[in-house]
Amino acid sequence: MEIVQYFSQHLRRDSRGHYQIELGHEHCRVQVDDVPYIIRGVSSGVAGVDGRPCMVISLSDGSCEELNPETIRIGENNVPYCRLKKSGHEARFSRQAYYQLAANIEHDPRRDRYFMTVDGRSYPLAVSKKTENGGPHVR
Repeated sequence: MEIVQYFSQHLRRDSRGHYQIELGHEHCRVQVDDVPYIIRGVSSGVAGVDGRPCMVISLSDGSCEELNPETIRIGENNVPYCRLKKSGHEARFSRQAYYQLAANIEHDPRRDRYFMTVDGRSYPLAVSKKTENGGPHVR
């Protein structure tokens, strides 16, 4: 396991919004400039016991979860972000994950907007330039 993945698995956010890595009784505060998690991959999957189609995201901490398309937004430099279900944190799509996501994005020329369709439902992609940490740049 790489060190970044190990630290990501132990990253916590306190009540004041500060991030820290917690390993047992040890706590080390860290600065998160953009977002705490990176989405490494996007794939098709099935959700829950009903087996409905969904999209699954693979995260930098080694975990996977269902993508909530309602939370996708396009940030600075056209970089997509979404909110994670398990932690409520925001995550940034890596370039590879962006290309995988882009295969599902469509353009509505009448409204001049982009959207994606998952399980027969359309989700507009919001444009917002600020991350949850107010980070001015994407790395």
